[in-house]
Amino acid sequence: MNILHARKQFEFTLASLLESVNAKIDDASPDLKVRHSATGFLYTVVSVSKKDVILRTPEGKEFAVDAATFEKDYEV
Repeated sequence: MNILHARKQFEFTLASLLESVNAKIDDASPDLKVRHSATGFLYTVVSVSKKDVILRTPEGKEFAVDAATFEKDYEV
């Protein structure tokens, strides 16, 4: 196996792993715990629709995150 082939295999594997970590709107359900990728803060899913996800902070505050942001910025 040459170095170029090994690198391509590594990049493919890494991309697959990262994709499986990021939260998908279809995977979200009430009471699921998700982590904000940038801050590491943990939130609880309250409800899910096709366009957004309602999250709850540990303090009990609820807020909406649009579907695209949820899939990009949160992990299961």
